[in-house]
Amino acid sequence: MEEQVSQIVKQLVIPAEWHELILAYYLNDKGMSEFELHSFNLRQELTRQRELFKRGHITQAEYEQAFLYIDRQLRLSWLLTSSDWNNRLL
Repeated sequence: MEEQVSQIVKQLVIPAEWHELILAYYLNDKGMSEFELHSFNLRQELTRQRELFKRGHITQAEYEQAFLYIDRQLRLSWLLTSSDWNNRLL
């Protein structure tokens, strides 16, 4: 039985899109909840910036600047500690 379980486990493949989530959970004391909250807040801010642009409240340059900043933060967020996240939110 143990050999069968071992063979099944060896065949498991972790999807690439899970890698960041696993790293975030491992690197953060509060695990996924803080990582997910930070990512959610950044995505919400991006949606807000998009709406401001669509309604003409900000220029395309302002929107692009916000987009680049938020995109960079989302890409880096899994590396940051919880104290860094609080200081880097928009």
